[in-house]
Amino acid sequence: ISYRDEKSTDNVEIKDVEGEVKAETLAKSYPITGTLVFTLFAERTVPVNLMGGIGFYVYSFKFRPEGYSESSETDVRFGYHLGVGTEYPVSLGVKLEGSLKYLFLDLKDEYGDVLISEAHANAWMITLGLTFYF
Repeated sequence: ISYRDEKSTDNVEIKDVEGEVKAETLAKSYPITGTLVFTLFAERTVPVNLMGGIGFYVYSFKFRPEGYSESSETDVRFGYHLGVGTEYPVSLGVKLEGSLKYLFLDLKDEYGDVLISEAHANAWMITLGLTFYF
């Protein structure tokens, strides 16, 4: 489970309004994912981990179009990811881990009265962390 938020200014279309309107968009996501890891060269100091997984991505959007009232929506989408990573032993029972994953996820392009052109959320994910073994 992780958390991500993003604030941007985009051009959006509003139903029954001619042309695009500049709007501030606030997006928050709470992905719940699971990943399978296949390790190559496990006997080496720095193995290669191939990863793949699926998840449910809960998105909360707020739209603040200039000259119009604020609107908000929540969207739950299914997505998947593929990646590669490695781990390096720092000391007995501690490993430094890193990975690079690509997330495949398309969002809706319509939220209430707001239409977003190219509402895609495909993204690269870079993670770095420590693992402690007990």
